Amino acid sequence: MTDKVCYDTTDTTTAVTPWIGNPLSRFMEGYWDYDFSPGFNPRFEMRETDSAITLIFEIPGVKKEDLHLDISDGRLRVRGERKSPELKKNEECMCSDLGYGTFDRSFGLPDSIDEGTVKAKHHDGLLELTIGKREGKKRKAIEIKVE
Repeated sequence: MTDKVCYDTTDTTTAVTPWIGNPLSRFMEGYWDYDFSPGFNPRFEMRETDSAITLIFEIPGVKKEDLHLDISDGRLRVRGERKSPELKKNEECMCSDLGYGTFDRSFGLPDSIDEGTVKAKHHDGLLELTIGKREGKKRKAIEIKVE
């Protein structure tokens, strides 16, 4: 007989986490490029040009209507939910490593952005936000001397 395990990754009290109790795995967590927390926390990438800042989030399975975006006091907030698909009749979950649940990320934005120029696109499992910069606010490099 095979043991069957299915768990709700949004419930941190019952999530099956094989690395708990393994001190080496817990120590190495900071070195791996992986979020071991249960639930769903979308990865992102931030890009900058002279005229805009673009953030790209990986959000496969998140519907447009489950996203909530806002900018306030120089902070961008991205909230949403990736819902778990319902099991079909006579179907059972053997094991799941997929993350579901709500997420809430916020980012401080530079003074150079123009909050009124935000554009958002949702396509192919990605959320792409482009925020324009105000005229005259270009990037500049500052040399830092090491002592």
